[in-house]
Amino acid sequence: MKTIKAAGSWRECGRVVGEATREDIRAVAEQLLPDRIKASGLDPAGMISVARQYLQAGESEIAGLTEYLEGLASGAGLAFDDILLTAAEEELGAWNVERCSSLAASTQDYGVVLAHNEDYDPWYLGRMSLLDLKLDGQSRVFCLGYPGQLPCVGPSLNEVGVAVTNNALTFRSRPGAWARARQLRAGLAPSLTAAVSVLESGHDGLANHFFVCDAEKIYSLEVAPVGVADATLSEHSDIKLGRAWTHVNHLRNLKAVETERPSASSLLRAQALRPLEACGDFRPEALLAVFSEPPVLKRPDLTLATVIIQPKLGAFWCQGWGPDDHELIKLKF
Repeated sequence: MKTIKAAGSWRECGRVVGEATREDIRAVAEQLLPDRIKASGLDPAGMISVARQYLQAGESEIAGLTEYLEGLASGAGLAFDDILLTAAEEELGAWNVERCSSLAASTQDYGVVLAHNEDYDPWYLGRMSLLDLKLDGQSRVFCLGYPGQLPCVGPSLNEVGVAVTNNALTFRSRPGAWARARQLRAGLAPSLTAAVSVLESGHDGLANHFFVCDAEKIYSLEVAPVGVADATLSEHSDIKLGRAWTHVNHLRNLKAVETERPSASSLLRAQALRPLEACGDFRPEALLAVFSEPPVLKRPDLTLATVIIQPKLGAFWCQGWGPDDHELIKLKF
């Protein structure tokens, strides 16, 4: 897995990432776009129109998105609209419930520890990268990066100690805030309270669960668009020392109004993780071993990477699961 370091303007950072991931972006786009055209029922022009609505919503959240995507397109040698379609692809008809698994633990020795499996479409396998970015005016951040997308849409840790992970829930997208732009803004936030405020401030076009943490405190947020559940936000922050929370792809705290799409895999992963909440071994090495265990948690062709985050130590571990990803990478502030 590549580690890509960039600093400077949003456009310059996008360009550096685009150049380093040019072949990955092109390979993903070849498989991604036909799938999203089929799933959305839209032609390319219609998809671009929808993607631009999300970009406009995202720009109201955080300035610099367009500049970053323009840099990404320039570095990858692609048209801006091609990059925009890859950046907004989750909103364009995706409804794959085989998504991520997360655990957040409060420990005596390590402070808060996060463990996360990033699960998504198989064409991303072996094409993920680690980003170490210092965007002008923002905190330096480590994050798991998708080719052709905004930073911080995967697990992230910034230099002030704010960590964010995300699990998509089993509902189709609808008009609303651009969830990925909102997650980026939270990932760059100057404090835990600021990150939580970003994620609970509106209703995303996607239903999501977030763990938002610093060295000492964990927030668990379920954020749902209007009409999906009996409320649009569920917030919990009272975890006990020595305990953990876990989350997969089904609502745990909100009650669904719209029918959740069944997922046997999500239920199996929930069953595997739930016992850890009361009596787990939360050493980073132990959690890495648990989340690397096939076939329930680490799933062939779907688990892209396992990430362990320790905000107290400024540590971000990542094990990619592509065919050439043999090394556990450790980044540290």
